[in-house]
Amino acid sequence: MANRDIEALKERKKPTQERSRALVDAVLEAAARIVVAEGLDALTVPALCDVAGVSPGSFYQYFPHKEAVLYALLRRHAEDVTARMLEVLARAPSTPTPALVAAAVDAFLAAHRVDPALHALLGRVVASEAGPGLEDDLLQRFELGLVALMRARPAELRDRDPEVLAFLVIRTLEGVVHAAARDRAGLLATPAFREGLVTQLLAVLA
Repeated sequence: MANRDIEALKERKKPTQERSRALVDAVLEAAARIVVAEGLDALTVPALCDVAGVSPGSFYQYFPHKEAVLYALLRRHAEDVTARMLEVLARAPSTPTPALVAAAVDAFLAAHRVDPALHALLGRVVASEAGPGLEDDLLQRFELGLVALMRARPAELRDRDPEVLAFLVIRTLEGVVHAAARDRAGLLATPAFREGLVTQLLAVLA
């Protein structure tokens, strides 16, 4: 597939009314069902419209092509992950660092246990379409929050660069969990994987 910029993968317009939101939700749910059950080759606009119960005209009001549907699915997942992580950071002032790291790992794993194979597949496909920077805006929100948290704990920072530490923590968490979702999804539900990931992140911060 040829590379496109991210703008070309976005929805034509955002649904604002309950009826239009229901239509978009139906299309996204249909895409997930088709991809999981039959694979990417089965994902066509006619198939999406048939499974979602919408007309092609209604589909094209919101999506320019099927790749935009995949991108919307991935963004929905990424936004859910970001919201969960920001919620963890919001509890930071009263939470010791080890407990905070464990809570972040639990939140990240919980989000990725929902259809891990689907999201791993979507990530590969959409990233190949858009290239680097696919979720940078969302990662930056979490990264800025983590940098602020570290700066508020100077004793733990010990003259280290908070931006470097935040980058290492986030990319370690993201890389390890996404690799597991892609290659060994069963690990996401095991205590050993969770404990190993917590240990790895605490070592980065030590």
